[in-house]
Amino acid sequence: MKSAGSNVVRLVVVMACQFMLVPITLHALGTDKYGVYALALSVLGFFGLLELGAGTAAVKYAAAARGSGDIPGRNSAISTLLIMSLASSAFAALCVAVLAFAFPVLFPVPAALRSEAVIAFVLLGGRSALLAWPAGVFRSTLIGDNRISAANSVQIVTSIGLTFTTWLFLKMGWSLIGVAASSLIWFAVEGGAYVVLCRKHVQEFRVSRSQFDRKLLRQVSSLSMSQLFITVSGMILLRTDPIIVGKFLTIGAVAQYGVALRVSENVFQLAKQYVNALSPSIARLYGAKDEAGLRRLFVSSSRHATIAAGALVVGVVPWSDRLLLGWVGPKMLPAAPVMAILSLAMALCTVQMVVSNFLTFTDRHKKTVPFTTVGMLLNVAMSLLLVTRMGLAGVACGTLVSVLIVDVVYASWLGATEFGVNWREYVVQGPLRPAFCALAVTLAVWQGKAYLPDMSLPTAALASLVSVGVYAALYFGAASSADDKAKAQWIWNNLLKKLQSLRGLGPSSIQ
Repeated sequence: MKSAGSNVVRLVVVMACQFMLVPITLHALGTDKYGVYALALSVLGFFGLLELGAGTAAVKYAAAARGSGDIPGRNSAISTLLIMSLASSAFAALCVAVLAFAFPVLFPVPAALRSEAVIAFVLLGGRSALLAWPAGVFRSTLIGDNRISAANSVQIVTSIGLTFTTWLFLKMGWSLIGVAASSLIWFAVEGGAYVVLCRKHVQEFRVSRSQFDRKLLRQVSSLSMSQLFITVSGMILLRTDPIIVGKFLTIGAVAQYGVALRVSENVFQLAKQYVNALSPSIARLYGAKDEAGLRRLFVSSSRHATIAAGALVVGVVPWSDRLLLGWVGPKMLPAAPVMAILSLAMALCTVQMVVSNFLTFTDRHKKTVPFTTVGMLLNVAMSLLLVTRMGLAGVACGTLVSVLIVDVVYASWLGATEFGVNWREYVVQGPLRPAFCALAVTLAVWQGKAYLPDMSLPTAALASLVSVGVYAALYFGAASSADDKAKAQWIWNNLLKKLQSLRGLGPSSIQ
């Protein structure tokens, strides 16, 4: 419960910091510089492919050692994964150095910004290539050793620090280079903190070159390749669109798309939280060879993930223009349709996320390769086809089409087939009812908001929450199963108990 609570706190703090940073950065840099910044992040995001699943493997080996007591085996595994990550980082650093000088030539960077863009690209590349993956191994070790709260605390502190120094550097006139330098500084602080925590809290933690194990490297390769394809799919989904916009449209359009993408990424991360929490239950049922339990969990978790995704759709999609106008101002209003389309696509990804999680933790990770590959290719093809016809919205629609075909229809069929569930029954008992309720409320709000007056950001946020409440009332009042109603009542009762216990901690309760 403590770990789950810290996950929620971390996510809320990180999202709040990003929420504040976007308008601060956008207004200080201006449209063109912010477009360069968004484009650089998208290009550098592809270097994440070189991580090769080291983080996932570190969680696995650290968690296994916690149960088996094999401390030397864990240290050998972490040492091997760390050396692998350092080698990948060295290669990526070389690529960043070469690509930095080509970046202003490959993309429509204004001539006056080219020198600044190259320096910022190098600084951001240092963050992404040199620090992210080795730091990720240490963070994953903490998570696998059930030190989740400690790892989350680091990210909370560094997110707040990043927000402050970025604001400060912009006030000092450091512009785009200041934003990149702030990011690099706090990534270094974050990585160093993970190293200190591992040495302090993880039992007999030791890493060294002498513990490198070639046999272990071969064992990790299968998991790494499947994770690579999943990572590629995520990269294509979130990183290629700004690049396509940069090649076919303007740098200002990249800025608009980047703002919309930042919101949809948060929708994706929110939807992912429930799915990530499923991993221990899946592994436990698989280890116990409880096939019937796995089938029941597969169907119910697909439904529950869709309930959460439906709330995000109802809260963001129909209110995208009002929220965006109050958040960053009228200059970014053309991004409102993109924000709505991408947020819908990211919410729909929950179906694929559930399926991928079940396949990964039941030793079927190779099954993820076909649909992630097809989704990757279809996404790029549709975005390229539609960008010249529909502009910004066309690129977002290309992503939505690929998600519907691959991540919803094909992935759900694959999951149902693998776990012995009739596909039609899975759809009806799983995602259909919450999805239908979310669609009905979204369409109703979309039509009704035309009769509402102009809104400030707080008013738009309140209207969004009211829409989510209507959706919840519709689903749990008319479409949910008895089990869902019982679970919702249980959650509500526990929440009330916690609130009552917090009241009991007031000064009057201290004797």
